[in-house]
Amino acid sequence: DPINKTDFDGNWGWGDTLDLALTVASFLPIPGLQQIAWVAKAASLALRVGKAGKIFAKLAKWSPFNVVKAKSLNALPSRAKGPGIYEFEIKGKMYVGQSNNVARRLKEHARKYGQDSISNIKVRKMPNSSRLDRLEAEQARINLYRQNGTALENKINAIKQN
Repeated sequence: DPINKTDFDGNWGWGDTLDLALTVASFLPIPGLQQIAWVAKAASLALRVGKAGKIFAKLAKWSPFNVVKAKSLNALPSRAKGPGIYEFEIKGKMYVGQSNNVARRLKEHARKYGQDSISNIKVRKMPNSSRLDRLEAEQARINLYRQNGTALENKINAIKQN
């Protein structure tokens, strides 16, 4: 029955099969598989509740799978392109920024500071994000570094603080 997602005699639904498979996968001791299974179970539950679109989009935006790391600019993979926030180490200080095209913006920083001076790059991809979303995420990272006492190279805040 495609409408109710059950088998022909009505005893078992495909949603139940998926839920069972994800439950089993969440207990298998395979690195990464447990996290994927739990995220998939959460998405499945959200679909059932009816708020999946908004919830899943928010989870995907902050998913660890959207983080790209590299020791240097030359080691940065091409998947770092697109909108997001980025941070890198420069002269023993951290720099945090945001851009609609992170890879291009990092190259601009490399021209300013020198190709070899930028290290420990981390990019959090934020597909379908607005500039305000990225500014808020950038400010959250700046605030976190300040709370931890980390020296920042940033000269201005992303969002003006009162």
